[in-house]
Amino acid sequence: MDEINIRTGFFKAIIAKVIKRTIRQKTGYNPELRFNDPIQVNFDGDKVKVHLNLDVELGKDDLQKMLKDLV
Repeated sequence: MDEINIRTGFFKAIIAKVIKRTIRQKTGYNPELRFNDPIQVNFDGDKVKVHLNLDVELGKDDLQKMLKDLV
């Protein structure tokens, strides 16, 4: 089993921007993302496990719209 730990703020910021851009393109919501801990990626054969601990800041209107879309 191989493992990658991403600890630097620089790389975590790049990953957060990519995730934020993807969410905005796919859903129209514009969240702010901040990782709290290192990003852990484990490779085990054909499976990949990613552990994220992050805070998401989203506008109240966007949250209500998202919850309405889910129900």
